[in-house]
Amino acid sequence: MRLHEWYLQPDGSVGRPEGEAGAIWDGMDATGAVVVGRRTAEQVDYYGGEHHGVPLFVVSHDPPSVPYEQVHFARDIETAMAQAKEAAGEKDVLVHGAITARTALEAGVLDELQLSQVHTDDRRGRRRTRPRLSQSSEM
Repeated sequence: MRLHEWYLQPDGSVGRPEGEAGAIWDGMDATGAVVVGRRTAEQVDYYGGEHHGVPLFVVSHDPPSVPYEQVHFARDIETAMAQAKEAAGEKDVLVHGAITARTALEAGVLDELQLSQVHTDDRRGRRRTRPRLSQSSEM
């Protein structure tokens, strides 16, 4: 939860922070739908069926059965974004997850990209496998 400490009030309650962080909070209020990849959605139990009161569109080639009415599945990013934009109406579509955002950007279905950086260093990020280069003992 360290990632979300920026919106905690001095008394520990949740609310709009002062200063520049308030703009991020305002952006959440402008959201009408959320698109997210399956891995991220599963990690947060599909946000309990809704993300700040708006529908959730999950990109997955093999959609599981979930008990949440506000969670919808699409097999590709283009379909997920189209459905989310329709559901959002005049509001924004929030895209969660770096891979999902990159896929939307590559597909040309992402209209605007805003990055919010929150420093954390728990060293538990997703590891990527890199090929090892062997060193030759011959000179």
